[in-house]
Amino acid sequence: MKAALCVLMCLLATSATAQSPSPAMAPTGTLRAVFLGGNVVQGRMDARTGTATGPVPDLVRELARSLGIPHSIAPVPDAAAVIAALKSGTADIGFLAYDDTRAREVDFGAAFIVMFNSYLVPAGSPIERSADVDRPGVTVAAVKGQTQELFVSSHMKNARVRVLQSMPPQSELEKILGGGEVHAFACASGFITSSIERAGLTGVDVASDRK
Repeated sequence: MKAALCVLMCLLATSATAQSPSPAMAPTGTLRAVFLGGNVVQGRMDARTGTATGPVPDLVRELARSLGIPHSIAPVPDAAAVIAALKSGTADIGFLAYDDTRAREVDFGAAFIVMFNSYLVPAGSPIERSADVDRPGVTVAAVKGQTQELFVSSHMKNARVRVLQSMPPQSELEKILGGGEVHAFACASGFITSSIERAGLTGVDVASDRK
């Protein structure tokens, strides 16, 4: 898999005035941002307090401060929801990894973070590196619409790609990997860290070139 992806701020095209960019960027007077709530690389929402923390919330707060306006930050489930919020006008900015298909619908700014991707594999799997995945007899899974799915769907020549409609719960992920339904699961390295180190995902390993 591609070693890394740059995550960028995305927005609908606007024409800011020379005097102040805030009316164009935030027409309601509040800078409204959305981000991928399940992507710990971007940020986290505290379920108890509702407070957002992480790189994206920090950037949003600083941008709002520089514009001299209040802000709001909301998590959404996937990239499609980020784009939908921008196109419907319920959000002013969102955060996604760049992809040509996404760029046809929204504009992207400069990258602010590099996000590594990898493959989760069953413990003891013969798949040791990313290059081992694209082989006959291998089934690789990824979540529909996520950058990892866009990559494997367009780059795999020999492996079979299984597109999951949503992120499976931990128990289901352990089941499909451990039961042989799927030989590799394409995901962000931040998800791997969260799942294995914090949530206790068991029976899995990581392609060694992206540990």
